[in-house]
Amino acid sequence: ININDWVNFGRLSYFYDVTNNNSTETFQFWNTSINKWEYNIKNEYKYDGQKNLIERSTQNWNNANKSWDNNNKILNNYSVTNQLLESIIQFWNNDQSTWMDYHKDSYMYDVNNNLIQHTSNEWDLVQGLWVNINKFSLLYDINNNLFEKLHQKWDLDIDDWLNYVDEIYLYDSENNQINYLRKEWNINKNIWENKTKYISNYNFNKQIKEQLIQSWNLTNNEWRTFLRYYYSYDLNNKETEFFEQTWSPSKNDWMNNYVRTNEY
Repeated sequence: ININDWVNFGRLSYFYDVTNNNSTETFQFWNTSINKWEYNIKNEYKYDGQKNLIERSTQNWNNANKSWDNNNKILNNYSVTNQLLESIIQFWNNDQSTWMDYHKDSYMYDVNNNLIQHTSNEWDLVQGLWVNINKFSLLYDINNNLFEKLHQKWDLDIDDWLNYVDEIYLYDSENNQINYLRKEWNINKNIWENKTKYISNYNFNKQIKEQLIQSWNLTNNEWRTFLRYYYSYDLNNKETEFFEQTWSPSKNDWMNNYVRTNEY
């Protein structure tokens, strides 16, 4: 092989059904020993009448048997308005020759089609049931902007949801996100504690021009800014420069850290 020549590596092949949905895709790699394409992975897709993906199965090529072996499968269920309600991941059990549940995500929405709850579960083989893992509860303002996102984890000891992370979002009159606040639950004190805050300023084109990143100082109970970002744009609203500065407590001043310029 001439080292200056192109050498085959991988090939993806796509097949479509009568409604132009991608029904099958196969990945092959080039075997340099025999100068031939060999199968590796195959994904098959199924859709409902609304073209929602309801199943994706993955198989691995068994070169010894010259056949496809099942690997994993994703099953999706939708509402009458085509919102994803449930997604289940299964893996193939060779010993039992059957699909085994592994992970499940469930979703709930409000009347404005905003996601208001996302719950994840994992299958317990011993008990033969779904076990809670994570839950995300979301709230929105009157403009359907995400206002709060509460992350909870399932606690087996208390058999209930335990607070983990709370994220708060604030917006200006133009619906630009101007403030992001992250809090984490202190399980020992049973209280929320501030962690991180982002403060954003925008130009008249609703583009971020400045962003401050702060961390909560538990000793002094105050916010301390440690990063600052600047953004510049041209007349076509394309970003021309990104500038980063780091706060130096010892010098009590901002120190230049990084700059990126873009040309168009």
